[in-house]
Amino acid sequence: MKKVLVISCLLAMAFSAFAAGNLKADDCAVGEAKNNATIKGDFRYYIEKKIVVSDKSASPIKDGDKVYKKRIETKGITDGIVFTAKKGDVVTVVATSGSKTDSRAITVRPFDKQTKKIGSITVPAWNGDSPKLASGTVTIPADGEYIVRGSSGGGMYIFEIDIK
Repeated sequence: MKKVLVISCLLAMAFSAFAAGNLKADDCAVGEAKNNATIKGDFRYYIEKKIVVSDKSASPIKDGDKVYKKRIETKGITDGIVFTAKKGDVVTVVATSGSKTDSRAITVRPFDKQTKKIGSITVPAWNGDSPKLASGTVTIPADGEYIVRGSSGGGMYIFEIDIK
């Protein structure tokens, strides 16, 4: 019995050490998001203006072999998705600009509201007829809470955040 307990504890510790996170827009409830509401795991909304999750199942958005039936629409540059990460984690964001004419930058930054961005990803303007999504990665410098949000112009469409 003790061996089983020890093995179970070791497996749990190993899993948590390598546990990462993945959030797809498809994981989110459709409608207007609530500030600080947990979405999935350690992911939650941070809202100063507005975030809406749109149902796109009638015309899903394709990105290579991935298909998204929803999108997370941030309305301002301070709105975003907060998550917990560890030093060395690599965060991949898949997104596009909410503008039909302008590309924009998505940033990953500590959630302390004071520290500057640790990385940014330029995403293309939204083309509803044939959307082109961009993905980029940022390596986390220290354990803590971080936010994925815009940095210029306005709204973004976020489709996926992956932490490994």
